[in-house]
Order: sequence, then C-alpha cells, then structure tokens
Amino acid sequence: ERSQEHRGHQTVPMDEAVQEYQEKLQTALQKVIKEQQEAEMLNANLREQRTSWKNHMQNEKKYIHTKFKKLKTMLEREEKNIVQMLDNEEETILNSFVSVEDEVAQHSQIVKDLISELEHRLQGSTVGMLQDVHSVMERSKNLSLKKQKAFLKEQKKVSGIPDLK
Repeated sequence: ERSQEHRGHQTVPMDEAVQEYQEKLQTALQKVIKEQQEAEMLNANLREQRTSWKNHMQNEKKYIHTKFKKLKTMLEREEKNIVQMLDNEEETILNSFVSVEDEVAQHSQIVKDLISELEHRLQGSTVGMLQDVHSVMERSKNLSLKKQKAFLKEQKKVSGIPDLK
C-alpha cells in the first residue's frame, strides 16, 4: 500500500534497501577512515619537515655568525642583513607549515565527525540509517584531503654566501 505522497515513486522492499545502504555506508566509512589515515600521515610528515627546517635554519644561522666573526667590523652590517633574511625565511616557512597543519586538523575533524555519523547510522535503526542517507552519502563522496603545495624537501643554503675556507 502506498500513501498518497509516495504514489509514482519507485519503491523497493525494505530489506533490499537496508542491504543496499548498509553496503554503501560501509564503503563510505572505509573511504573516510582511509582519508583520516592519510590526513594523519600527512600531518606527521609536516611536523617532521617543520622540525627539520627549523633545525636547518638554526644551523644556517650558526654558520653565518661564525663566518662573519672572521671578517670583524667590516662585515657586521652584512651579517645582520643575512641573519634577518634567514629569520624571515624561517618564519615564512614555519608559518606555512602551521597554516597547512591547521587545514589538515580541520579536515581531520570533519572526517572524524563524518565517521561518527556513519557509524551511528550503521548501528542505529534502519529507519534512522535511511533517513537523509543521500546527504551523508554525498558528503562522504565529496570528501577529499586538499593536497597542499609541496614544501621543498631538499634543504638548501639560503644565505647565498660561499664557504670562506
């Protein structure tokens, strides 16, 4: 028996609909769990790169200070300029990492929320699972981690000063 509002709609038996959407929701859950794992791996990689960059910049500063001590007063002004450039470069790079990490953290929260919703639907009643299922399926399909611009993996000397041996 169809109610007046459902006349003309295609219908399927409830058990078929439940089976179909359980499979779709399970697939969606696996996709967003994988997405979360990728986000966590990216976040760990970003933290590692940030630490490496920070250490690299600290080593560059030490190098610059040592070389300029040999040149004494004549080069003190140039030393300050280059150290400032390194500070600016370090700040720019580390700020970029922080920004990307914030975006990844926000994405991770969205993924966790969606995982929670999908798990809730899978564990709840069949009516609850099917209610507004297209919306949650669409959100899980459209979910993807925005690939961030690649940071330079090779840490190079940014001072431009040749070795003074």
